[in-house]
Amino acid sequence: MRKAKVTICVGTACYVLGGAEILSQLEELKAVFGDKVEWDGAPCLGLCKCGKESKAPFATVNGEVVEKATMAALEASIREALTGNEDGPGK
Repeated sequence: MRKAKVTICVGTACYVLGGAEILSQLEELKAVFGDKVEWDGAPCLGLCKCGKESKAPFATVNGEVVEKATMAALEASIREALTGNEDGPGK
């Protein structure tokens, strides 16, 4: 059975720009995906420093970065991960 591992950045920028809201709604993912998804928070994913014009909050789904993370974006990325889309999220 495929699983999706979701990591939410809870560094200061990500937390303030939406990471806290995502963390408060993670039970909704459990209701939708059951045991197929697991999640945790990371003190900082270090993505704000990578020099790209990307935006917080950041998350990863099975190691694939989700920029401007929202619950809808995470749900879409999780669905892709669970169905085995080889191109990865957002491709």
